[in-house]
Amino acid sequence: SGTMNLAEDNSFLVVNLFRGSSYEELATGKPNDTHQKIESKFDEELIRFDLSSFKLTRTNEELFKENKQMLNVQQLTEAMDSLQLNLQSRKADYVRMYKPMLSYYRDSIEGQTVLAPVNALSDYEKAQQVTILNNALAHARSLQAMYNNNADEYDMRYDNINRYEIEWHRKFTLSIACFVLFLIGAPLGAIIRKGGLGVPIIVAIIFFLIFHVASITGEKMAKEGSATPISGMWAATAILLPIGLFLIYKATTDSSIFDSEVYGRVIDFFRKRFTRKQNAVI
Repeated sequence: SGTMNLAEDNSFLVVNLFRGSSYEELATGKPNDTHQKIESKFDEELIRFDLSSFKLTRTNEELFKENKQMLNVQQLTEAMDSLQLNLQSRKADYVRMYKPMLSYYRDSIEGQTVLAPVNALSDYEKAQQVTILNNALAHARSLQAMYNNNADEYDMRYDNINRYEIEWHRKFTLSIACFVLFLIGAPLGAIIRKGGLGVPIIVAIIFFLIFHVASITGEKMAKEGSATPISGMWAATAILLPIGLFLIYKATTDSSIFDSEVYGRVIDFFRKRFTRKQNAVI
């Protein structure tokens, strides 16, 4: 038998056992060796388990306060302005770095001096020609690698600005989305008069799925750069807002767009017209 209790400071689990036995195996270090077992009997034994690892430790908020998802609209605006200034500064550095190189090669091309070293290679021995060509190739590859690195840095900075702009628009799109979905859901109860609770729920789920898919797709396109942040984040709202206004108009005019009898009469009308034309042809 035994009892289990928490310590006063809740740092230990105290287990008090009575009239039992404890067992322990002595490992010899050899994989195939037989382990010896020690058995000890006791009338009372006290065991303490440390519970410090189970305590809830709050994460340091300083680690996440600069995360773009934790910033408000003003902080996001200031962050985007700073990133834009840094990007413009880096672009100016790119121009200052590459302009002398491009001017040199452009002047060489206009003066037709680029081919002169190639023609002059005949004045050198074959080993020297190979060395000159290898040095020129290494220089060209170095310039290409430097250009690729700077292009990757520019894309990374531009993508980071897009992420901040996406979060800035998210602050508004989520609020507007609640309003748009209300514009769709409110008139559904007035328009759908048959089917009980099931039909309105199905229609509402369909509209919610449309909004969810459009929202996820637009955000993904904005993150990938195939769409601007404003068009990607507001795509779902732009799609569903006209539908909500249309449903409100139909609800105020007592329309029956979800009435199956109306669509049945339309289908019967076209069916009769089609049958009449076939009989006239025969």
